[in-house]
Amino acid sequence: MQLRIVIILSVVLLLPSAPARNSTSTSALAPAAQSTLVILLGTGTPYPDPSASGPATAVVVNGRVFLFDAGAGVMRRVRAANLPISGPEALFITHLHSDHTLGYADLILTSWVMRRRAPFPVFGPPGLQRMTNHLLAAYSEDIRIRTNGLEHEVPGGYRVGVHEIRAGVVYEKDGVRVKSWTTVSVDFKL
Repeated sequence: MQLRIVIILSVVLLLPSAPARNSTSTSALAPAAQSTLVILLGTGTPYPDPSASGPATAVVVNGRVFLFDAGAGVMRRVRAANLPISGPEALFITHLHSDHTLGYADLILTSWVMRRRAPFPVFGPPGLQRMTNHLLAAYSEDIRIRTNGLEHEVPGGYRVGVHEIRAGVVYEKDGVRVKSWTTVSVDFKL
């Protein structure tokens, strides 16, 4: 008999309720000052489907953008949704499966090239810091060239503030609270 325990970190965004308002603007940030929008940027699975980008969801609260997961194609979908390409206020990675993180390096580096100046706040399960360290090491030559070469990108703008989280409130700022919990499943092999 073999026992396998799988822990998946789930994240939920708890938001203040606000009345919805119609808008004719093409910008996702244009609706009323007191609004919440959920934008499905990608709903794909690990199966390479040309009609679906990798998992990513933007939650826009009163013009503030929060991103959940960073699947393949996330920056193209952020641009298509007319969200700021300099990055969201924070990124929350629900779990470290490749289909939820393939766009992570793209999000880090592209938001920097698009003028992000401060360290990028990223929240996720244990192992996220190690993943981030490896991604930044893999792109260290690109970072060096973009910082010291002809582009003169913002020095240090590529940095990431990783927060490895556990169950409970993981983010709370200006009326937005993000809470996580873990799901445990047990498989028996007889």
